[in-house]
Amino acid sequence: ISAITMDEKLKSCYSLTEISEYLSQGIVAVEDKEFYDHAGVNFRRTLMAAFNHIFKMGDSFGASTITQQVIKNISGDNEHTAKRKLSEIFRAMRIEESHTKDEILELYLNIQPLGENVIGVGMGALHYFGKEPSELSPEEAAVLIALANAPSLYSPYNNPEKCTAKRNTIL
Repeated sequence: ISAITMDEKLKSCYSLTEISEYLSQGIVAVEDKEFYDHAGVNFRRTLMAAFNHIFKMGDSFGASTITQQVIKNISGDNEHTAKRKLSEIFRAMRIEESHTKDEILELYLNIQPLGENVIGVGMGALHYFGKEPSELSPEEAAVLIALANAPSLYSPYNNPEKCTAKRNTIL
């Protein structure tokens, strides 16, 4: 991913001011609590996930930061290899040098798949609730946050009970 590709994507996005704070703040709280404190990579969490993967100490969990997820979404590279992960780490650190946290979060919110062929919170707010993303209630924002985490697992159409349970956990 290059800065040019990222800049091109940013031009067609909803700005953070056009997105409910429930959604932007909630996604950080759920997906990457330390987003504003790291330089694109949460090394502690990455090491914990790698250790857990190798030694099967508990349930598996991801270690990707919001910045790393932006890279994966733009590049389309979803290969489960150490080489891809290492490349993603270096790319995330470069992106963090050339873009603000708000630019990265804004892009994430605009390109994150939300199921049903819906990409981004603008399309998600319209598709699932018939609203602009600035008009979302806390409950509606929590549903989109759940979908960002696992679109098919938390689909309000295919798994309404799981969607509601995850929404309630997020709230």
